[in-house]
Amino acid sequence: MASKLLDDLQSKFECLGCGKCCEYGGDMELTADEVGEIVICTDGFIMGDVASEFVPVKDKPGYFKLAHIKPCSFYSKAARQCFIYHHRPAACRRYPFQSLACGETTLAGVTICEGASRTVTKEFFNDKEV
Repeated sequence: MASKLLDDLQSKFECLGCGKCCEYGGDMELTADEVGEIVICTDGFIMGDVASEFVPVKDKPGYFKLAHIKPCSFYSKAARQCFIYHHRPAACRRYPFQSLACGETTLAGVTICEGASRTVTKEFFNDKEV
């Protein structure tokens, strides 16, 4: 039931571009394919050494974590944008509600998101201020 509810909320979620998800970070896992796509879309990783940005997940071959998650290595706070938005990993695409269902974030990680708060308010409080 919780997963269906979170999927429903995700389908109604509208990102406001606040960037708090990228500033807060998360303990997400990336596949080797996602890492490869990021390397290609950044032309060999323009921000530094690839090996230092992706850390293999222990006991899970083919999966990696970002070495820097607060803020995410690919987020520009000044520009308020993700450098790899169109190539972002599945975990980023699942944020906020499906990430909660998958255990990639916590309730605190969801509540920092202005768009998530707005979605919950619209869904449960008929768009009234809470």
